[in-house]
Amino acid sequence: MFCRQMVTGQRESAQVLSDEQTGEVIASICVCTYRRPEGLRRLLESFTRQIDAPPFEVVIVDNDPALSAREVAESFRDRLSVRYLNDPAPCLATIRNRSIQEARGAFLAFADDDEEVVDTWLGAHHRVLLQTGAVAASGPVRYEFDERVPPGIRQCRLFKRPDVPAGRDLPWFWAFTGNAYVRRSALPDQRQPFREHYGSTGGEDVDCFKKMVDAGGRLVMSGPAALVIEYREYDRARYVWVLRRALRNGGNLADMQWAHETRRAKFILALRSLKQGLAQAWRARPLAKTDSQAFVEQSIDASVNFGRFLSVFGYRYPEYGARR
Repeated sequence: MFCRQMVTGQRESAQVLSDEQTGEVIASICVCTYRRPEGLRRLLESFTRQIDAPPFEVVIVDNDPALSAREVAESFRDRLSVRYLNDPAPCLATIRNRSIQEARGAFLAFADDDEEVVDTWLGAHHRVLLQTGAVAASGPVRYEFDERVPPGIRQCRLFKRPDVPAGRDLPWFWAFTGNAYVRRSALPDQRQPFREHYGSTGGEDVDCFKKMVDAGGRLVMSGPAALVIEYREYDRARYVWVLRRALRNGGNLADMQWAHETRRAKFILALRSLKQGLAQAWRARPLAKTDSQAFVEQSIDASVNFGRFLSVFGYRYPEYGARR
C-alpha cells in the first residue's frame, strides 16, 4: 500500500499544512494514509469523540502524491488540532518516521486509515501507561469483514488478538501500530525508530517494539476501553492474502529472531522449517472440504514455516513493495 516503486526514482519534497494552535500537546496521534479518504474521515471523526483524553494533536502523513487526504484533513481543522503533511516516499517505515519527527507530544498514539477508535481509546491508553510505567501499550481490535469473507478466514489467527487483561504484559510479537500508545523517550531511535530494512515487507512496527522490550521495557495491554474497529475489504481477507501475509510474517520473524545465529545454525533452522511446512501443507489438503477453520490454520502454519525457510536464503515476501 505504501511502499511503491517511485516513477522518477527521486523523493519529492513534502508539503506541510499545519494548524495555528500553540496549546500544550501531551499526545500525538500519528496516522499514515494512502488513498483511503473515506476511511480517514471515519477515523478522524472518531478522534473528535474522545473523552477523558490528554491534550492531543493529530499528525497525518499522506503518502499519495495526488494529495487525496488533504481535503479530508482540512475539513477537521475546526474540531481537531491537525497537522497534515504530504510525503510520497516509497516506504512505510519512512512515512512512520516522518510522522514521529513532526509530532510534538511526549506520547505517541498510532491508528490506521481503515480503522475507527472507541470514545475511551486515547484516555485508556494514557492511563494504562502512567499506571504501569510501561514503555508501550497495545489494544484489542475488532474486525468488521466484507460479507464475502468466509467464516474460516474471519476466525483465523491473523484476525484474532490475545485476551489479555488491561495492565498485563504482552509479548512483543503481538504489538503493532494499528493500535498502540508509546512513550517517545523509550523509542530505540528518536527520529528513525522504524527500520527501512522492512520497507517493502512491513513489520517495521513489530521490530521497533521488539527492540524496546529487548532494552528492558514493558509492553502491556490496555484492555477493551482502548478498542479499535478495523474494516476489512474482501481483497485483504481472501485465502491468497492470508497465505501471503503468513509467508511475510514467517520471513520477518526469522529475520528478527535468527539475526544473531551462525550461518550453519540458520541453515539447520531453515531445513527444519521447510520440513515442518511441508508436513503442515500435506495435513491441510484433506481439510479443505471437511473443516475450513482447521484448513486455514494448517495453511497458515505451513506458510509461516515456508517464509522462515526462504528468509534464510535472502527472500522475504514484499507485501507492500509488490503494490503500486
